[in-house]
Formats: sequence, structure tokens, C-alpha cells
Amino acid sequence: SWDLLAYGTSSLVVIADVESAHVLCTLREHEGRVNCVRWLPDGSDGSQSSVPRFLSASSDGSIVSWDHSPEHGWLKRQKLKEHQDSITTISISMESPNGSRGRTVASVSA
Repeated sequence: SWDLLAYGTSSLVVIADVESAHVLCTLREHEGRVNCVRWLPDGSDGSQSSVPRFLSASSDGSIVSWDHSPEHGWLKRQKLKEHQDSITTISISMESPNGSRGRTVASVSA
């Protein structure tokens, strides 16, 4: 079981243990203030994996997809830079509009 907390501080994403509040690591990939962090549900990539995954979004207009590797720790899977303005929120749906299983990510910029 993963009892983790992820949050943004300045341009960093911090991963901490929920029970002890001990900071486990800081992730550097954004150039602007991190405004939003959202965990992805288990199996959100279509696999049966329970590897923790999350998205982070920032004022630099980027969204970063992260996952955890037992061998290498937290890794950037993908970085999207589609927004011209600051991203203020991310919403994740595991059901597509036609009712089939899939992942839809929506983001809002200021």
C-alpha cells in the first residue's frame, strides 16, 4: 500500500510519507510554480499495475506525468506543454463520453 502525499511548493513537487510527514523526495521538472497535483487511479494506464502515478501542472503551462519505479524511484513519463498560460487545475475521468473505459484528462489555464 502506498500512503503518500504529493504537493507543489515553488517549482517543485514534493513526495512525503502520510503518517510521518517525512519528505521522501523532491521532483524538479517545472519552470513555474506548481499549482496542481492529481493522483491517477490504479490501472489507469490499462494495466493491472498498482504503481503510483500522478500528474502535476504549473504556471509555466506544462503538465508532467510521473510514475514510480522500484529500481529508479520517481520518473517523468511525459511532459506536455500545450497551454500558453498558467494551468490552475487538472481533472481526471476514467470513463470516456461514450461509456467505454479510458482516461480523459482535462486542464484549465488562467
